[in-house]
Amino acid sequence: MIGNVHSPSVPNFVLGIAQTNSLSKEQEEAVLKKAYLLIKEESYVQAFDLFKHLAEKYNNSDAQNTLGDLYLEGLGVAQDFIEAMVCYKTAVENENTVALVNLGYLFCNGLGVELNFGEAVICFNTAAEKGEAAAFTHLGLLYQLGQGVPKDYKKAMTCFKTAAQSGDFSSYGNMGIVHHLGLGVPIDFKEAMTCYEIAARHGETFVLNNIGILYHLGLGVPQDFKSAMIFYKAAVESGTALAYSNIGELYQLGLGVRQDYKEAMKWFKAGAAKGSDYAFFCMALTHRHGLGVDKNEQKAEKCARSGAALASPTHPKTIEEFQKKLLAEGLDYLEKKNYSAALVQLLILAQINCKEAQFQIGLMYMNGLGVKQSDTNTVRYLTDAYNNNHPKAAFMLGESYMARSFFRRDKILAMSWYKKGSEDGDGAASYKIAELLIDADNKDDAFEIQQYLILANGQGHPAAMQKLSNWENQSSRNWNFSILGDVKDKKLSNLSV
Repeated sequence: MIGNVHSPSVPNFVLGIAQTNSLSKEQEEAVLKKAYLLIKEESYVQAFDLFKHLAEKYNNSDAQNTLGDLYLEGLGVAQDFIEAMVCYKTAVENENTVALVNLGYLFCNGLGVELNFGEAVICFNTAAEKGEAAAFTHLGLLYQLGQGVPKDYKKAMTCFKTAAQSGDFSSYGNMGIVHHLGLGVPIDFKEAMTCYEIAARHGETFVLNNIGILYHLGLGVPQDFKSAMIFYKAAVESGTALAYSNIGELYQLGLGVRQDYKEAMKWFKAGAAKGSDYAFFCMALTHRHGLGVDKNEQKAEKCARSGAALASPTHPKTIEEFQKKLLAEGLDYLEKKNYSAALVQLLILAQINCKEAQFQIGLMYMNGLGVKQSDTNTVRYLTDAYNNNHPKAAFMLGESYMARSFFRRDKILAMSWYKKGSEDGDGAASYKIAELLIDADNKDDAFEIQQYLILANGQGHPAAMQKLSNWENQSSRNWNFSILGDVKDKKLSNLSV
């Protein structure tokens, strides 16, 4: 076990000095430095002994504060939040401002004491007044969340900037999140990446997953799945649970790697083991839809329940809510013209037969939005959407055949899809059929034109009756006969209003 023997890198004379009855200030500082060295070497038991000696015998506030850290993390001693609180309070009495921040942290999280954001704010404000950079970071988070203080994104950003200018590089990561999510400022992915990179260069590992996300979705940077994978794996090594699921999604969709459902499931399971509710819901979708595994609704629901138990109040609690959240995010990216991000998000859902995701991807390929225009993929995804009963898919398939980018326009196929849409109750499809028949200018089509426009009106098309009136007036002049009469009450055999 780490730290059970004294580190050979600590000279015996230092260990001996620590046990003497009296240390000079210089000797005290030497022992303190060696104690910190022991922490770096992960010799926590020996480090704990030295810090405890300095804290109790010499009333050293730095030792008292670090002793609190060891109790808090359970390093070299059994984890004990109450003892951590005692150590921090003692250090604070000796005017240690870092300990004041740590004391606030305990109040924020209810560790060794009842949760109390008001007390936390007092601790952080006091430490901030004394110039402690980390205190500004914590105050910024409280303003951002509205805990212990009114929610105020501007004050949060001011605190983060002050902390960053004072040397707390974790605040660059927090500023990155502000720009990434648009918390009180316009969303700015480029600025988010700049902030994340500064934090990462200074060892702030919590931003690594976020950098991966920006590369993954192509937000603020060119989309780069290989770079995303590099940062996700670095995030995994630093203990970020969500990064496991992100790696799993790359394998599931074959983005930057060979598509591999089994490898994806391995990463989802690893993320779930680390306590990620997102990973549990990814597993739930995999089991429900049989992505590389046999379909198993029982396993899907079990994973969903596990995910729900871990989820924060704002996170999905059911598979259906999870799917809705993914779709809403994809559509939001699409609306904001972040097409590369929209495509990745929608592809996750398209593979599990989400008709709206399939429909939107079809439109993206049809119009070349964030992807190379492709007739093949347009037809593929719109047909999938039609087979899953999307109400507008048949009409858009008709439109795609009328606007073929690489092949000749195919009016026959277009008309067949418009008719399918009309039969399914799509007024736009019925209206389009009438328009095509009008353009053909064939007197024999008069009855069908009239009936399709009447049908379109019944299906809710706002311009159908005006179109019918204009066409009847024009056709009466061109063909010298009246369309009106008893035919208005007839119906095409394959149509219903």
